[in-house]
Amino acid sequence: MKIEGVSAREILKSAYVKATEIYKEYYVSDAQYLDFNNEVLLCISYKNKRAPFIYELLKNEVVHNYINTIDETCLIYIDEKDSFFIDECKIHHQIPHEIHLCILKCIHELDSFGGFLNEKNEHIIDLKSKRVGPHYDVNLLLGDRTKFEGPLLSTPKSVVNSFGFGSFRADSNYQVLSTRWDIRPEENGNPFNRQFYILENSKIIFYSGEISEDIIEAHCKHGVNKTIIFYRTKDLEIKRTIFLIPQEKSLPTAVETQIIEVKNLSKLDRDLEIVCTGMFGLSNPGCQEIDIIYQTVITQSRILKINNKVAAIIPDYYPIYFKDHIRFATIKDDNGFFEEFTQDSTGFLGNGNINRPEGINSFDNQLRMTGSSFFALKKKFTLKSKDSHNIIEFVGCTMAEKSDDIYEKINNEFLNLVSKYNDYKKVYKILENKDKSFENYKNYLQIKTDDQIFDSYVNNTLPFQVLYQTFISRSFAQTQKGYREIGFREIQDLYGSLPYLITSGQTKLAESLLSKWIENVYEFGYANHNFYYKGKEPGMCSDDQIWLLEAVFKYVSLTNNKDFLDKKFKIAGKNKKRKLIDTLKAIILYSSEISVGKHGLPLLDCADWNDCLKIDDDYLDGPTKEKNYLKQLKKNNSKFGVKFESNYSESIMNAFLLINGMKDLLLVIDEDDFKKTLNYEINKLTDAVNKSAYVNGYYVRVLINKPNMNNIKFIGSKGDNLSEDSSILNGSYYLNSFSWSLLSDTADEAKISEMLDAIESKLKTEAGFMLCSKHNLKLAGSTSASTDHYFLGDRENGGVFKHATMMFTASLLKKAKTVECEKLRERMLEDAFYMLDRVLPYKTLENPYILKGNPRFCTQYNNSITNENIGPILSGTATWLTLTIMEMIGVSYSKKYLLIRPELPKNFTHLNVKIRLNQKTYLEIDMNKSKDTYSNYKNAIYILDNEASNFEVPKFDDGKVHKLIINFK
Repeated sequence: MKIEGVSAREILKSAYVKATEIYKEYYVSDAQYLDFNNEVLLCISYKNKRAPFIYELLKNEVVHNYINTIDETCLIYIDEKDSFFIDECKIHHQIPHEIHLCILKCIHELDSFGGFLNEKNEHIIDLKSKRVGPHYDVNLLLGDRTKFEGPLLSTPKSVVNSFGFGSFRADSNYQVLSTRWDIRPEENGNPFNRQFYILENSKIIFYSGEISEDIIEAHCKHGVNKTIIFYRTKDLEIKRTIFLIPQEKSLPTAVETQIIEVKNLSKLDRDLEIVCTGMFGLSNPGCQEIDIIYQTVITQSRILKINNKVAAIIPDYYPIYFKDHIRFATIKDDNGFFEEFTQDSTGFLGNGNINRPEGINSFDNQLRMTGSSFFALKKKFTLKSKDSHNIIEFVGCTMAEKSDDIYEKINNEFLNLVSKYNDYKKVYKILENKDKSFENYKNYLQIKTDDQIFDSYVNNTLPFQVLYQTFISRSFAQTQKGYREIGFREIQDLYGSLPYLITSGQTKLAESLLSKWIENVYEFGYANHNFYYKGKEPGMCSDDQIWLLEAVFKYVSLTNNKDFLDKKFKIAGKNKKRKLIDTLKAIILYSSEISVGKHGLPLLDCADWNDCLKIDDDYLDGPTKEKNYLKQLKKNNSKFGVKFESNYSESIMNAFLLINGMKDLLLVIDEDDFKKTLNYEINKLTDAVNKSAYVNGYYVRVLINKPNMNNIKFIGSKGDNLSEDSSILNGSYYLNSFSWSLLSDTADEAKISEMLDAIESKLKTEAGFMLCSKHNLKLAGSTSASTDHYFLGDRENGGVFKHATMMFTASLLKKAKTVECEKLRERMLEDAFYMLDRVLPYKTLENPYILKGNPRFCTQYNNSITNENIGPILSGTATWLTLTIMEMIGVSYSKKYLLIRPELPKNFTHLNVKIRLNQKTYLEIDMNKSKDTYSNYKNAIYILDNEASNFEVPKFDDGKVHKLIINFK
């Protein structure tokens, strides 16, 4: 007897690959093994389209029974007139006409598979078609607390899929509507959330969470900051509009609303009932892991009454430390609130299920002494013939300060809410105002090219995703099932949103957001790795403070407010303040002189940007390093500023990041001594990185200074002996080493060309450029690095990490403007646009079956083996995609000018872009070039306001629209 195990990655040929080899003369649309020995294949050929056709065929009983009569590998060929199957011996077998008709019916069920994007980049999804995947049909909703203190952490946010499922947060980790309590991969939100039933004569005639046979038409439209879902039966039309209400004074902290419009298509008046359900979040998320019974016991029901009638349901938690927030839910129409409720989920479901709950007519209307998280609210309404009726659902929470009486606060704020929105038309009005606000925000940049879908994406959804990430960083999206705090790391997301905020008149908001990061830098010069209401993990990752340098440059160059550098901010961990310019000096001294290794380059610490790159298991966090450093000064009688003595690893990316940040600061700093320091440090680091880090034709990722059993001195080039890829014999390669050598303008043309050879041969895949090649960091002495976390092809082990690839594209486009060798320039542009093509979200529409992802929002990475776009939705990808677009258009800042140096792709012949320089001043650029050529600004004719000009455009501030024409030769 022999036993063996086989994993997914050990199966050499997928069903699809095997099918394409057998049936080379046909286009294979879908393929599936029909036996667990992977010997019998069923293949489909239908036009030139990939889709889950076999899934649909096997669902059909008639077709399924027919397929069961075929006991060998075959390909079913289908067209509109006829269909036949071809066995493995290539013999044709005619399919009976009645089976042919059934097959066609199944095939046409997928005609709208994946949906489409309209001219506003709204995603239209046919709910009757098969879903693509968990991330594909998701929308992101953002609240607005910009007029209140601390909007960075307290701004509400939601995730909504095409059926309205998902969860809703107020501030940071506070779930108003609960995430899932079970382990269903990559799905967010308890299944009760935002769903409703319509009853007639005590019978369910409609449920919002499924497509029953009674539904003739159903589609979802995901747009910027709102989702609209529409259903039609033979006698009803139902429209749902879901969005977050901006906070106003004396209203609850966070409110999500759903407007449900029901229209009667019949000729009869109808008496109906609606039941809306949801699941409140846990008061103490740790209970989910440790003691869910405790959570149940400490949660009782509470109600709010208006004029002695029940108006809202509230979960009430006992311990005082859970009473800083209080949640609520209600439904109402213009006539009043719900008439019945239950919080008994067991009784509601009975022996039925969520689609057909047995207790839909058995509401107990009782407050519960335990376990009151579930709610179902029922309201009666009469629907006249051909008339409509609107029901409003409000779910939200109030946040209290220590001095507040939380019960008094919720009473007052809830009353203000329902009084203000006593008419559904007023709720729609606030949605109109939100739309207008975003229109103003997005007008920083509007483009028109030969590619309409590109335009609609760049003009609408991309700026919104960057805005969303500005307020919630990276930890809340479709995949977020737990209660992880929405803390903030680095400051990269502001790189993309600052110009939108500042030019739309929200400079004070931009400054307040920037201030939060500044106040997370310690006196010694390191920063918190992330922060919630309090900073955490100080000095853990060595790049965190360095990102601030470019953020400050962007703010000052956009506002021309150099006084900002002299403004005083709190010092993390201290009860005192210092000027921003002194904080920048502390960062540079710490990162370039103190916390450096044997080669004079910044220490890696726990990790840098890629926080899975953990090499030194015994790294020191910031406070520990500071303590040891002060002991070192005392012991050696040294002056502050000497190098910290250690044998820790050095980060080459940090060196480039620091060089880049200091070069940018030179453009906004006037202080002569500081400028001398910056120039000295730039030259010193540049010399050190070129002397020590360019090894065997590539900038390495890490220099290792500790003795180790394998005598490994570096990571990330030929000779590191870490490779586990049979095609790369003795080295590993990292994309970011290349990207940041270009972004910092450190690499010369010879090095760029040599490194591109390695990148194109080692990292380029059909899915894009991998973050790193397959290698084993354990050999370098690490016990907790990325290669120990993921299978090949995923994330930091050979995945196409899109955040990093957009740094790559931005670097290629930036450096292509200055290289002298035209052949190298074209090669750089080819690679840049190759990668851009694999990150633009709407490209998933070309093959949603394989690519998945989301056609409106950037997901985090592509699997380099399967090409699948994998979540979460939130990462730095959208921000760096924005920076890539800006490099493509050619917009950058110098000390005196706006530089316009475009690098347009070959398929563009025309680009019109309107850039808002400030609230009232615009620059409109009209670019024209021949097709199948790249643009080169060096050979272009510039005409500014009807006068001959060049790529240096003044930073106008005169309230006019200035016109620049660029004609490329």
